Amino acid sequence: MGRIYSLSKDEIEILRIGRDDPNLITNYFFRGEGMDRGFIFDYNFTEEGKWQQMVHQASQTRIVVIGGFGSGKTQGVAISASTWAMTTIDFKFMNAAPQAWQSELMYRFLIDRAEDTPFEKLIYEKPKRPYPKIVLKFYVGNHLINSSLEFMSVDQNASQILSWDGDWLNIDEAGL
Repeated sequence: MGRIYSLSKDEIEILRIGRDDPNLITNYFFRGEGMDRGFIFDYNFTEEGKWQQMVHQASQTRIVVIGGFGSGKTQGVAISASTWAMTTIDFKFMNAAPQAWQSELMYRFLIDRAEDTPFEKLIYEKPKRPYPKIVLKFYVGNHLINSSLEFMSVDQNASQILSWDGDWLNIDEAGL
């Protein structure tokens, strides 16, 4: 943390070809030491229940996912946003939730999932105050990528949410 990582030629190629098959990116960048595989969208889903990769690659600008407890919403959106943050110049994502603890679930999932993975090398900082945030900074050749994943709540960060400007906003528990 605090050092800016330079991607290898192989890692750049994974990001390039992974735009069409994001599992190439997630399998590499989210594979911890000793793991057989990294994160794979829709892994262990039934054929008719698969939705994560479809949402990740959707061309629509507004998507609603209605899924029950344990349906992979937090993980799927977190990994998708992280993948876009790696493949889009200066990408900015926010996960907003009614309560701080709800929004922080995604932050904690990503921090835990990143441990001992290539993705962890891309994390420049991960402050928890004034709200949880993961800043990715890395070089692709001579070009600096500077992306952020922010995790805010209506109960503690309402004014920041109202003035926020970015690429992708996920609203957790939107009905509340």
